[in-house]
Order: sequence, then C-alpha cells, then structure tokens
Amino acid sequence: MKIAETRTLTVAFKEIGKRHAETRKRNERETMRLSCTALVAFILILGIMTPMLGAMTIKDRNSQTATPTSSNMVQIQRTTENPQLTLAPKWNYTTSGMVWSSPAVADLDEDGKLEVVVGSYDDKVYCLNNAGALKWSYTTGGPIQSSPAIADLNEDGKKEVIVGSRDFNVYCLNSTGGSKWNYTTGGPVQSSPAIADLDEDDKLEVVVGSSDNKIYCLNSTGGLRWSYTTGGAVESSPAIGDVNGDNKLEVVVGSYDDKVYCLNSTGALKWTYATGGPILSSPAIADADCDGRQEVIAGSFDRNVYVLSWIGELKWKYRTGGWVWSSPVVADLIGDGQKEIVVGSADRKVYCLLGTSGSKWEYWTGDWVVSSPSVADVDGDGHKEVVVGSCDRNVYCLNATTGQFRWSYTTGDYVISSPVVADLYGDGKQEIVVGSLDNRVYCLGLISVSAGTQGGQGTTETDSTTMIIAIGLLLVAAVAVTTVVIMKRRRKPGISKAMKLLNWSPRVELEEGMRKKLEWFESGECK
Repeated sequence: MKIAETRTLTVAFKEIGKRHAETRKRNERETMRLSCTALVAFILILGIMTPMLGAMTIKDRNSQTATPTSSNMVQIQRTTENPQLTLAPKWNYTTSGMVWSSPAVADLDEDGKLEVVVGSYDDKVYCLNNAGALKWSYTTGGPIQSSPAIADLNEDGKKEVIVGSRDFNVYCLNSTGGSKWNYTTGGPVQSSPAIADLDEDDKLEVVVGSSDNKIYCLNSTGGLRWSYTTGGAVESSPAIGDVNGDNKLEVVVGSYDDKVYCLNSTGALKWTYATGGPILSSPAIADADCDGRQEVIAGSFDRNVYVLSWIGELKWKYRTGGWVWSSPVVADLIGDGQKEIVVGSADRKVYCLLGTSGSKWEYWTGDWVVSSPSVADVDGDGHKEVVVGSCDRNVYCLNATTGQFRWSYTTGDYVISSPVVADLYGDGKQEIVVGSLDNRVYCLGLISVSAGTQGGQGTTETDSTTMIIAIGLLLVAAVAVTTVVIMKRRRKPGISKAMKLLNWSPRVELEEGMRKKLEWFESGECK
C-alpha cells in the first residue's frame, strides 16, 4: 500500500473513530435518559402505592375475595365471624419419585395423633407423622400409583394399610410398616382398594382392580374370595354401596372396555352400562337427585359425566370439553338439602353439576384436572369449599356455592393426587395434604394473622414494604438490562443476526472493504 494511500486511510479511520465517539456519547445520553425515566416512574409508583398499601388493613368484611401471590402466601378476606387468614405451607416431605397416590390420614398406632400414608413412584409406601417427619417406609417391587386404604382388617384393634403396586401385588402392612401379606394379580395394580364387609359375615373384604382386566375380592388374610373379568384393564377404583336398596352391598367399577360394572357381593354381574370411552374415573354411589334411590355417577374418556339409575339405565349425562379422569364427589354444598356433583375434566375445568341435571358453575384452571375434588369447610366459617389439584401445578380452593376462587398454592409439578382435608393437629383447624409429581407431599394450613390495632384491625406494613421493595428492584433490574442491551447493540454492532436470519455472508475481503469505505468517506456521501 502506498504511503499517500496509507495516510489517507489513517485520516479516514480517525474520522471513523470520531464518528464512533459521537455515537457512544449519543448512546450514553440515551441510557441516562432511560435511567432517569425509570427513576421518575419508580418515585411516582412509590408515591401512589405507599398510601394505598400502607392503608391495607386486616378487616372483617362481608364479601369474600382472594388474591394469589407468587410467594405461595395468600391473604383471604373473611366473613364477619372469622379473622383474616393466611395460607401457608406447614411442611412438605420429599420422596424419590412422583407422588400420584392420594394420601390417607388415620391414627395408625393409636397414640392419639394422626399419621399420613401415601405411595410414591420410587416403589415405596411412606408413613409420616403430623409434623411431616418419616415414621416408616415400605419398599415394594414397583411404582405406586394406587392410594392406600386404612382399616382394622382382622379386628385386633390395630389398623392395617392396604395398597396396590405396579409390581402386580396388593400389599397389606401393619401399623409399623411390616408386611402382613401380599396377593399377586396378573397385572399392575393402579386401582385403589375399597374395604367393606361385603357378605355380612362380620369380616372385612378388600376389593381392588388390576390391569389384567380383573376385579378381585380378597379376605382379611389375603386369600381370594372371588374375581370378575372385564373386557379391559381396571384402573378405576371400586365403589361399594347398597345400589338397589335391598340392604346388600354391591361393587361398582369402571374398565378400559368403556363400561361401568355393577357386581353383587359374591362377584356376580348385576348390570353393565357402555359409555363411549375408557373409564379410569372411580364411580360414586349416592342419591344425587334426592328421589330416595341411589344413583351411580362416573366419568368417561368420551368427555361425559354419566348419572345412572340403580338398575344401570341412563338418567342423564353432561358433556365436558375433555376426558373425565377425575372421580366425582357428591355432596350438599350449600346446605339446602339438594345434592351437587363436583368433578374435574381434561378441558382444564372443575365442574359443579346439579344432582338433577345440568351445570351450576365451572372454574377454569390452567391445565388438565385429573385430581378428584374434596369438599369440606376448610376455613371454619360454616361454608363448604372445594379443594382440587390441577396439572398446572396448583392446588385450588374454590367457594363451593359459587365456584369463585379463594386461593391457590403452587407446587413444582402436576397435581394429580387428590387432596385430603383433615385436622392433623387436633386444634380444630383443617389441614390439606396432597401429593405432587415434583416428588413431594405437601401439608397446607390456614394461619390466623394477629391483629395490630384496636377493634381487631391491623395494617399489613410488612407486606406493603416488601411489595414496594420488589417493585423498586424490578425497575432497577429493567434499567440495568436496558443499559446492557443498548451498549451491546450500539457499541458492538455485529453481523451474526443478519447472517442467521437472512442467510447472508460477506463477499468482500477485508482490504477491499477498507478501500471501499475510504472511497465512501471521500465521496462525502456519509455526511
């Protein structure tokens, strides 16, 4: 390269440097402007929200509202008869596998305190005390999706735990986790056992389904009483009740062959009803329409909830927008003597249906509702709530009368397990125990917030301060990110994005490119 040309290039690139310096100054001014704007916005928000948040009081109100927060702490406005309550996790226990199984709660060892028993996909049955500490575990040969049943099978004054496993076995464990017996079926046992004195001989029987297409009835020592073969896998859990009013118990269960089966106490078929899809939902037996006769209520993968008469005829059905895997619950939700049916669907909704037909209310969650609802007065205000899990990772509490949101708690994964509501501590307050596919068992409770001023009112100053700080941190983070983005985009321009999005690559060598840039400067087109 000639000396004159080199000098020209030097001058040209000094000009480039000067222009780049001017660009940097413009960028710095722009960054300062954005920072000042964010600071002013923060001051304005602070000024507006401080009096609003500072004035928040824990008041008694006639209306009921709830607002979920990202911190898993939810404040609930209560009726005038009750103080303000806050939802809080009391404990959680981590297993080594997903918890599909729904917990069972009972005083296993007769010490006056309740225990929680639940299965996990790590092949184990866990027994936890009411504080969430492990009392014992028992290892089976396969994942446990079945939910445990607890009863004094042999009437010795001590309770047993009965549960199925995907290793094809039904297990009976004593109150300390030792094995009493197991019965081997021909397939995985995902169905949950039902226990009753089927034949009125003053001895309990265990009824459970298996993926070998059979329903099994076992005696209290694990011997086979009878079995009945359906046309498909039986993952549905049996319901036992006097369906036809003859003072004898029947067994009702669903099958993958799309049918609902009703068997008598000796395992003989009484009737079947064919739906349009597999039935994993566990049926409910109840007088849903208050006509003095029992009905059988079950969900199907054909998206319908079926209400069948005591002789297996269709009374009515309700179509949801997705598979009905959830098991229905029948209860008088508002104390008016009429029954409602509550059930979930894979269309992401929880449905409340009138027992006589049709929808009363529905609530949309963020994903499939496979969990079966529980109905209880969770907060002690004299009114029932519906508690249910969703595959959006949340446990929901809804007003049973209207279906309005009360609160939710977020776990780490799908909640397929069905919640159990029980007073674990014997203090008159209900706890909610539920499993999640994040491998954990959760215990949730409602905690009273102490009043801070006269008249039972107290300000939520801590929550206000926390919220203000959080907003400030978000704004600071936004300014920092904006600054970094501007500096990266303006001070260090690159061609990688153009190459990626436009499938473009440079076709000019570096030296030729320098010459062309020099010509561009000399032409004056850059001014």
